Amino acid sequence: MTSDSLFSLFKNISVRKVNGVYSLYKPLVLLYALSKVSHGEDRLIYYSNIDESLNQQTMH
Repeated sequence: MTSDSLFSLFKNISVRKVNGVYSLYKPLVLLYALSKVSHGEDRLIYYSNIDESLNQQTMH
């Protein structure tokens, strides 16, 4: 995979817009998962395990 094809994949991530406000769960979950992998942790993460943490971060 080239850096251009990887960039294209990231660029095409769909982000929902609800009442004019972007819902950033997909990009945030992706960044969270990449961070875990870069620190040597499991690459598979149950969404239910991070949902509460993600909600707290996006409410501020």
